[in-house]
Amino acid sequence: MNLILIIIELLGHLTLRALLQIQEIFYSRTAGKYDAKPTDPLFIQKAPNGVAVRQAETSGANEEISIGTLRDRFLDHHKDIWAEKTVEKYTANLAICCQVIGADTPVRQITKANIRALRDTLAWLLANFAKRYPNSSIRVLVNTARRMNRAGMSPSTVNSYLGSLSSAFSWAGPEGYADSNPVLGITVPDPVHAADKRSPFSPSHLQAIFDAPTYRGMRSAPLLENVWRPNRTRCQILAPSCRSLHRNAAGGARGVTGAAFSVRG
Repeated sequence: MNLILIIIELLGHLTLRALLQIQEIFYSRTAGKYDAKPTDPLFIQKAPNGVAVRQAETSGANEEISIGTLRDRFLDHHKDIWAEKTVEKYTANLAICCQVIGADTPVRQITKANIRALRDTLAWLLANFAKRYPNSSIRVLVNTARRMNRAGMSPSTVNSYLGSLSSAFSWAGPEGYADSNPVLGITVPDPVHAADKRSPFSPSHLQAIFDAPTYRGMRSAPLLENVWRPNRTRCQILAPSCRSLHRNAAGGARGVTGAAFSVRG
């Protein structure tokens, strides 16, 4: 009996260590550190020569790809999952990000300095610049905007581009294409709160809404009469008992409530 208790206690202890290790790795990957490895000696393998090695290090080198290749694989993976508009948005956003960073740049060589440069470049680009200036390079447009001190994209638009790139890096980590997400934490401060981006109802709108019969306590019989009178013939075909209902509706509210719930159309 004591041996069984000892075994149960040991299993419980090992289970807790495993759960703690899983939590640590999970939170590290959530923060963009995809190379997080076990720290508990229990989960670190030993090589034949006695040197400690980790599972991730013994599985071979991860594939080195460019940001352009990552974009293509990321989009190809999601094209059958996302809606068409979502695919179009990510395709357009990532195309611009790759153009600014350089499509041939290796993913693991992209640092936060590159992302900050991307953010600052996007902030100077005019909205819909690709359609308005199709024959101009991004460098020329940015230099022109700086000389003229012209406002570029809104903070929310810049953050949309950065969000698309961050999603690609978040996908790349577990796939073995990236060790971290350099986009995390880099955004443009937006002075307009999300709740204030849409205009509230004006007093005239509110007046129109609450002047509706539903809010003014319209009687059941007139309401039914207004709805069903134009469709009297169809109602009578589907449910002949509607004849009595129409008579009640025309004469007043008596008997209407019970009849209304008996009609199926």
